[in-house]
Amino acid sequence: MKYLFLFLLGIISTAVFSQEINKDFTKRVFSEDFSSQNETWTQTYNVDNLFVLQNGKFELVRRNMEIGYFVFPNVQDKIASFEISTALTLFTNNKVKHSSAGIVFMADKLNSSGLMVEVNQNRSYRIVRVFPDGQVPISKGKKGWVKNASAISKTYNEIVLRAHDRVYDLYINQKFVTTFTDVELTQGQFGIHIGAGSRAAFHYYNVMGEEKIQTAPNEKQENNSVEDIALTQVIVKLKNELNAKNKEIEEQKKQIRLLTANQQNAQSQTVQDTALIRKYRELNTQVSGLEMDNDILKKELLKTKAEANRLQKFKEEVQSQQSGDIVISLSNLVAQQKEKISALEEKNKLLQQEITLCNNSQLENEKMTQQIELLKLEIQKLKNEAQNKANTPTETPKKTKSEDELNSDYIEKLLQKEKEERLKKQETKE
Repeated sequence: MKYLFLFLLGIISTAVFSQEINKDFTKRVFSEDFSSQNETWTQTYNVDNLFVLQNGKFELVRRNMEIGYFVFPNVQDKIASFEISTALTLFTNNKVKHSSAGIVFMADKLNSSGLMVEVNQNRSYRIVRVFPDGQVPISKGKKGWVKNASAISKTYNEIVLRAHDRVYDLYINQKFVTTFTDVELTQGQFGIHIGAGSRAAFHYYNVMGEEKIQTAPNEKQENNSVEDIALTQVIVKLKNELNAKNKEIEEQKKQIRLLTANQQNAQSQTVQDTALIRKYRELNTQVSGLEMDNDILKKELLKTKAEANRLQKFKEEVQSQQSGDIVISLSNLVAQQKEKISALEEKNKLLQQEITLCNNSQLENEKMTQQIELLKLEIQKLKNEAQNKANTPTETPKKTKSEDELNSDYIEKLLQKEKEERLKKQETKE
């Protein structure tokens, strides 16, 4: 939320404040004319990029058709007040409508953030705020592109960017193009940018700074006061704009008073000065417009002051831990997290118990397997003993009748006895 607010403040500042930087940049920070091979710029040959330093130029071909690419020199200087100057040539690529390239500054290579200015073959420029998760155009236009055919060429373009106190002046081909601001970034690294599917060649790249290179305040202090600094700057700029408008209105009113006096003196004449009357009406119209602008700026100033007071009050409440909603929200969040942690710990405990049972079962299985193996060995031993006894010669045992044979003999005896009794009975009858 803080970054969104700062970004919106940057846009407001860009729309309201427009002044050129009057600053002397005399200290050479970085200079490259690409006249000799060196390790300052990384040369790359892969499926997405072809970057090569040759013929006094740093030529870049971006084969990836989706996103552009940033190239940084192998220097670690971070500066806050500077002048970057470079010259580049854009080449036509049939795979894209317009090749584009430019410079990146106030950059953090590790976090993929910073500001970027680029031009394209449609004779347009754009200013982009680079975030780790995407890019947001600052300049107004379709995807941030602003047409400026009077300053920008389809091929060769010289770019000069001057920066001081979070205000940036952009010049293209020796012509002043625009002024913009960004209140969040205080210092950073510099480099170049090649657009998606584009081809370009850089002829030189120079960075000049002040005699004493300004660095940003320490990070802790900056984090605590960046909102205050941003709002203060916007308010100051709005006040300056109001003062300028008021001054212009007073000048116009003076002219109106003079014209009114002249017109009153001329009323006695038969022929009126029509040019004077027309001028009078034009000035009246201009004054009306300026007064409307003045009212709008006053309302904007009041809104900004109210927002500053609200943010200051919110900041004080947070610092003093008196914001009940925030405390309650944080307490609820902590409680929810604790519940999740408890549930996960309980689940982990159950899983550990299941793992222990599985391990115990595995031990029992191993014991039973060992017992089975022992029994197998015992059985094999008994079989071997029985086999040995079978192979040992012994006396032929006396043959004994089986139970079936005994039953058969018993039955035969009964039948024989019954037969004999039947014969006796028959003899008795005779």
